[in-house]
Amino acid sequence: VFGNFVDLKGKKFDLSPEWTNTNDIEYRHPLNEAYEIFGGASTVYHSKSYGDLANSPDLLIKDYITLDLRAGFASSKHGWQLMIYG
Repeated sequence: VFGNFVDLKGKKFDLSPEWTNTNDIEYRHPLNEAYEIFGGASTVYHSKSYGDLANSPDLLIKDYITLDLRAGFASSKHGWQLMIYG
């Protein structure tokens, strides 16, 4: 690491968290026979990982969770949807 030889025996692969979890939920509500509105949320969890094979403390990536939200308007009859995602 940083130009030095390192024994990698027993080290975890870089950028490979031990645990990951993905969740998603969506609700759709029909307005009439042709249109519907919907909303949803997704979460992703990654446990800690390292940015290098030597598992250097300076390159530790702490565990984290992301949250994504979406809302939209769709027409199943016409085959399109408009969505805001963030």
